[in-house]
Amino acid sequence: MIFKEYKNEEEFLKENEYELLLAQDINNTMLSIIPQVEKEKVFFRIENNYGIELIGIITKTERKGLIVYIKDSSISIDTCEFLVEEILSRNIDLKEIKAPKGIADIIFDIYSRKKNITSKKSKTCYLMRLNNLNKIDKQDGMIRKATMEDLEFEKNMVLDIYNETFEQECIESRAYEIAEVYIKKGLYFLVDEFGEILSQVSTTQIFKDGYTIGAVYTPKSKRRRGHAKECLYKVIKKILDEDKEIIVLYSNTKKIGNRELYEGLGFEIILEETYINF
Repeated sequence: MIFKEYKNEEEFLKENEYELLLAQDINNTMLSIIPQVEKEKVFFRIENNYGIELIGIITKTERKGLIVYIKDSSISIDTCEFLVEEILSRNIDLKEIKAPKGIADIIFDIYSRKKNITSKKSKTCYLMRLNNLNKIDKQDGMIRKATMEDLEFEKNMVLDIYNETFEQECIESRAYEIAEVYIKKGLYFLVDEFGEILSQVSTTQIFKDGYTIGAVYTPKSKRRRGHAKECLYKVIKKILDEDKEIIVLYSNTKKIGNRELYEGLGFEIILEETYINF
């Protein structure tokens, strides 16, 4: 096997963009990370005598993370062993792994054994893709794009999202940073006739032919009234009107109701992914 490392993103994309774009929905995270302002990345792919085994990126930030693309969602243990050895030879101290379910666990098991890591946190998410947008009956609200004047409000929303959805605490300064990113990337509110915010959706990642949407959240006092469904519907309709073909989102396994909401709008599960932090 060969571990081919690239000098920069231009060199990486020249050889791998075609493969990644063949499955933009599955590779949405990798495609969106490539152009982000982050100087220290390791771009690579592993090849054997038959072709490409996997394509990956390692982000060398505070949370050093490995993201891999596997062409057919299967990979040999030998390839995982080879990948881990290449990571260790570069003195990269991984903190996160994101990969299809099962593969992330194999890579972690090998890495943790060699690094003597004994604890981890993992969660499974379903990647869902919109097949056809189903119409909804309730359409009372209006969509408004958030501005920096909404920063304080969105900061509080981020704190609620982390506490309720991710079951994590988020310090206020970090919440401000995340809120600012949401607003800059494209955050939309569903508002009533008086301008009161009822629900929100963010276009968290943008790639060539579509969007990943996220930060779907409705304040507790506004729930069970169809606001999230209406907000999602109207933001998705706006994206489709831009002639974008691919819309994906992630659903947490603990939020079965969310999956049912997404499926009702026309989404279906296309991949089960695992995130491991250690």
